[in-house]
Amino acid sequence: MADPGFLSRHKHPLVIGALSVAFVVLAVAYNWALPLFEGPDEGAHYLYIDYVANHHTLPDPLHSVSHETAQTPLYYIFGAPLIAWIDRSDYGAVYRPDPTFGNGIVYDHTSQELVFPPSGTTLAIRILRLYSTVLGLLTVLFIYAGVRVLFDREDVALVALAVTAFNPKFLHISSQVDNDIALACASAFCMWVLMKVVKRSDPRSSWSWVVLGLSFGIAVTTKVSGLVLAAPIALVLVWCAVKARRLSIWWMAQRSLLCMLGFLLAYGGLMADYAVRYGSVLPLFQQANATGIRPVPLSAMDILARMPRVIASYWGEFGHGVEFPPYVDLVMGVVVIVVAVGTIRALIRRQFPAEMTIPAFGLVVVFVAFIAWMRNQDGSENLRLISPGFMAVSAFTAAGLMAWFPVRARQTGALAITFLSVIGAVIGLRLSLVSGYALPAYLSDEQVAVISHLASVHYQNGIELVGATLSTRRISPGDTLHVSVYWRATRPITDVYRVVVEARNDSDMALGRITTLPLGGRFNTMQMEVGRVFRDDYEMPVSATVRSLVHVYVGWYLNKPPYTVSHLVENNAANAQIGLVKLRGPEPAEIKPGMPFTSTLGTLGILEGYKVQGDELTLYWRARSWATRDYTVFVHALDAKGQTIGQADAPPAYPTSLWDKGEQVITTYHVPDLNNASAFSVGLYNPVTSQRVKAYRPDGSSWPDDAIVIPVRLEDGDSPKG
Repeated sequence: MADPGFLSRHKHPLVIGALSVAFVVLAVAYNWALPLFEGPDEGAHYLYIDYVANHHTLPDPLHSVSHETAQTPLYYIFGAPLIAWIDRSDYGAVYRPDPTFGNGIVYDHTSQELVFPPSGTTLAIRILRLYSTVLGLLTVLFIYAGVRVLFDREDVALVALAVTAFNPKFLHISSQVDNDIALACASAFCMWVLMKVVKRSDPRSSWSWVVLGLSFGIAVTTKVSGLVLAAPIALVLVWCAVKARRLSIWWMAQRSLLCMLGFLLAYGGLMADYAVRYGSVLPLFQQANATGIRPVPLSAMDILARMPRVIASYWGEFGHGVEFPPYVDLVMGVVVIVVAVGTIRALIRRQFPAEMTIPAFGLVVVFVAFIAWMRNQDGSENLRLISPGFMAVSAFTAAGLMAWFPVRARQTGALAITFLSVIGAVIGLRLSLVSGYALPAYLSDEQVAVISHLASVHYQNGIELVGATLSTRRISPGDTLHVSVYWRATRPITDVYRVVVEARNDSDMALGRITTLPLGGRFNTMQMEVGRVFRDDYEMPVSATVRSLVHVYVGWYLNKPPYTVSHLVENNAANAQIGLVKLRGPEPAEIKPGMPFTSTLGTLGILEGYKVQGDELTLYWRARSWATRDYTVFVHALDAKGQTIGQADAPPAYPTSLWDKGEQVITTYHVPDLNNASAFSVGLYNPVTSQRVKAYRPDGSSWPDDAIVIPVRLEDGDSPKG
């Protein structure tokens, strides 16, 4: 019996209507966020419809415009009139295969795709996607109706609708040109008819079997994989025979013939056409997809290893490399466990109707067929291909979730799950398509003005390095360094280049390296708008076992043979240094200074001693705290009258901004005429302002001019006092 209250029969149509509107709105948003042709084989599906619209006939499956012409044609036949009136002659300008990829996937997009109102091929794609959205809406309504009949519970039916309609992957399928959504719709209709037939008190109606066969034929005419529906239909035939106590062969043969009649009404004409033209009653789908057959079928272990990603594809995986962040898959994995445990609880408590056996059996057959296809066909690890089983998955999911709620809380639970599903779909749009296919966010002039600039760095390919930032100045071995670089095209870029980010130590040993296309591989340099600056982010693992300085470089090279490096215009270098990072590691053994001497320089460090060998001066520093800037060391060689006879100014061994509290820093300088000097003075200053760092004696008094004066003593053991 249906639950009373908010979901009672006189109110639930309002809920269903509101959810239908929400689904359409979200599907349109997914449509708008998905760049043209980025759906799986969307270009090939479009060409099929375009051919039918232009020639008013079906293409030859083996010698035609795309491999998808081997599909059964119902989706394409109904789609053709929707775009036949549009001038689509701009197809060649709109469909721009990215030269980065050789698999037909298109990533060459511009903001022109989002111009409203659309026209030409863009308008045709938008309309066909809306056509898919209508089929998606019918799918969720058929699923709702079928689950409602199966369970006779409004709460379970509502949740089944919600978890289907607001599954981000289902919205994705419903917002692209693809016959998978048509098969999902036809299959949901067939399963609804199945539930109506099996739940009838008198299953002897002849018309019910004709309609059942008709729905089956529609599914197969939509996509040949609809044949898997034959399994649950056969089970229903036996089920109804037992229910009607008519196990006679004549009774079952009669219903089978009625079902076959309906099937032939939908598929018979196409079947005859295939038989005449190709000698087969099924489309030549396998031959058309022969290039995708795996050289070696997947083993059982291979299939098991792929299953986590396959399962995650039911709610995620929106295109080439466009997936949810790992934490989303983790959350959804928890939901799957909750559903599974809830389903087991419901089975133990016998809360499932006996007729649930039918969609369960159908789902098993669908999944077995999917595994067989995945085992032999490359690129098939995606659960959008189990669309004939969507109703069964939704029914189990809804029942498993609702099993956690007591009877008095079912309505509240159903509404809560529905609300969370809608919110999840909105969040999913942002985390998947919006972020995955985002065009560069070009900076305004004001934003460009505040970028941490380097000296103007230009590459020979016409790209300018405007600025760069590093996420940190200190990392540990194995950490990932986050690098942000600001690029600008100074002229139209006519080739695709890959950016290389690498880390090297002072000995020029490589510590880390990545190569990629901009924006995580989704954008090519030919799309860069001249004169506009955008930020690109990279993550580079850095590996080493000892403490060292890490020099971070960026450069470009051609993305095709001979992979020519694009050098810098200024000095013909292969790359530009954008930063310096300290790689932490085990502290080296302490080295005692040859001549101990103590003075303090502000809060930065302590001069603990020195060593003189000819004109070479080695200074021993002890860091007191982290500095926020880099200082320069000055050393003046002084004669007996205190006059400067030699000078050396240079940064310490590595920048003071990288000193860690308590560590020893040793730096050697060549100071002219130090060998002839009576003393030398030393200190630190800000190279930008020339302001010296305060220098103090051990007793706390200040050194004049903040310069520490040290008599030169070469003999061992002669330690001057400050």
